[in-house]
Amino acid sequence: MSGLPRLRKILLESMKGLKNISSLGQAPALTEFIHWFPMNMKMEDYIPLLSNPSVKRVNGIREFNESEGEAENV
Repeated sequence: MSGLPRLRKILLESMKGLKNISSLGQAPALTEFIHWFPMNMKMEDYIPLLSNPSVKRVNGIREFNESEGEAENV
């Protein structure tokens, strides 16, 4: 992440092949991360991101139940 020192916000949708976001733990200006419908991610995979002192907001939706019109927030 040293090549993106001014990156402040990331919004991802799905990203089936995404398995590692550990580099976000070193993003110096990152303040917000949003991940809608993560496919292959576990809650533990977000620990480096959550350990980053500059991150103030993390949000996402894990699943969407169409029959009930409800989303499970992360």
